[in-house]
Amino acid sequence: MNDGLTIARIAGIPIKIHPSWLLAVGLIVWSLAAAVFPAIYPGWSTATYWAVAAVTAILFFGSVVLHELTHSFIARARGLPVRDISLFVFGGVSTISGEAESPGDEFWTAIVGPLTSFVLAAVFFGLSFLPPGDSPVAAALQYLAVINLLLGLFNLVPGFPLDGGRVLRAAVWKITGSLLKATRIAVAAGEVVGFAIVLWGIYQAFSGNFLGGIWLVFMGWFLTNAAEQSGAQVVVGSRLRGLRVGQLMDTDRVAVDARTPIADFVDGFLLDGNLRFVPVLCDGKLCGILTLHDVRRVPRSQWPEVNVGQVMEARDGLATVTPDDSVEGALRLLAERDLPLLPVVAGDDFKGIISRPRLLSYLRNREALGLDQHGDFPHSAAA
Repeated sequence: MNDGLTIARIAGIPIKIHPSWLLAVGLIVWSLAAAVFPAIYPGWSTATYWAVAAVTAILFFGSVVLHELTHSFIARARGLPVRDISLFVFGGVSTISGEAESPGDEFWTAIVGPLTSFVLAAVFFGLSFLPPGDSPVAAALQYLAVINLLLGLFNLVPGFPLDGGRVLRAAVWKITGSLLKATRIAVAAGEVVGFAIVLWGIYQAFSGNFLGGIWLVFMGWFLTNAAEQSGAQVVVGSRLRGLRVGQLMDTDRVAVDARTPIADFVDGFLLDGNLRFVPVLCDGKLCGILTLHDVRRVPRSQWPEVNVGQVMEARDGLATVTPDDSVEGALRLLAERDLPLLPVVAGDDFKGIISRPRLLSYLRNREALGLDQHGDFPHSAAA
């Protein structure tokens, strides 16, 4: 969800719209204007149906934003950084960095979302009695009450990564004392829920509700994959916990001097070293990054004369880590910025790089040695 368009900031949290959100809005508006409202309120004009449907759809997604904001506010109050909130085809998601530190943090961060939806349902239901019962305003309020109630109930389904799955994980974590075991149980429940939704969608599609059935199939598939990916992140995090960047960073031939001609850089790094993203040093200090794209901007005939420092991207704004930073944090930064590597610095001094291939190699070696088959093992072997 990182490629969305930021449309607002609330309490410093970016609110983003993913391109797939437009599909969701279009389908909701169309279903309300063409089917739901005409069946219940046959006396309205065509323009009224579409206008009320559009306003209702926007207010529904406003409710989704409030649902996600409460997740984000509780997470921040409990020390978890919130990167953004994204609206996409299946609703909304709060991007929260890191994992909860305790079952209580996990429980309250998760449960507040459905509770918010239930409160909104009650508010909309109460407001629906103020205008006349067959008015467009009353119709929109009644729909919003129902849909928020359903949103809250659906999110309480005990399957990860739904809120109910996180509540389940908090409960198992509290009982067993193991976040890893709790995650595996919650993820398994999430996969079952996702698979059940897929089967229900297939049944609906072959029972005449083709569009609704296909929608359910995609939703179930999305939940199943989200559960698997979330579980994998927690497993990887547990295996990297306690490690510092200095223990896993690479220090051999991982940077190039700014005075190096591009021709030498291509032969010695891009081709021989198979590196496409290389830190640049000025007198031993990190001063920029050179990428394959930067090299392509220089005509090949000028490669022997043009130096790396002339075409590099300056260090300003460059993501870096220190040797004392956690590997978990570095991995999150790599994922959030979609980077292949991060320069490691101590003050202005360049120390090395931490990269995805290096982390994957470490994890593969642990698995090959059987260190992950019988619980967690000390990380000292990685030093």
